Amino acid sequence: MTLSKKESEADARYRFIDPMVRECWDAERVLLERPISNGKISPAGRSGKRNEDTVKIPDYVLEIAPNIPICIIEAKSKYVDAIEGMPQAKKYAKLLNVKFAYASNNKIIKEYDDITKQQKTVTKIPCPEELWNRLNSNFKFSETQKEEYMYPLNKEFDTPEGKIMEPRYYQQNAINITIEKILRKEDRILLALATGTGKTFI
Repeated sequence: MTLSKKESEADARYRFIDPMVRECWDAERVLLERPISNGKISPAGRSGKRNEDTVKIPDYVLEIAPNIPICIIEAKSKYVDAIEGMPQAKKYAKLLNVKFAYASNNKIIKEYDDITKQQKTVTKIPCPEELWNRLNSNFKFSETQKEEYMYPLNKEFDTPEGKIMEPRYYQQNAINITIEKILRKEDRILLALATGTGKTFI
């Protein structure tokens, strides 16, 4: 990436996307360039080496509540079509089990809604209430169920170093989907995860 292109993507974020996000999203629910995967480890010596090119870092992850992401936003240079950011936005959305993906280039905003499977141009990034209402058209939660779904996770589980353990993205997906199924009163729930992926922690 050239410096000019990098600057223009930063410009798109600062001048175009950030003001819309600040308008109605709580700052604590806006996660900027947070890695959702540290990347693959390639064999190298005795311990291996992390491949930095495979690290997955969305530009924005917006949460409806702590640990419940609801949309992804990818910023592109103003010199390219906004739609070029959509494949990456969709990829991150799929990883995080998110239904709404956006891509913008400082002029245009493209939206993909995985509930309706529709992609279109929009004029702004929706506020949390709008996205929740659209998501809830699928969940059909009451206000009580909504409160229970968004209740923060227990954060008392520590690592051996004494740091609070944060779930990996696929663990978080498993937790959120399980809570969703319980609230929808489904009586059969099976979590199938590979050995070593943290079933006990979940």
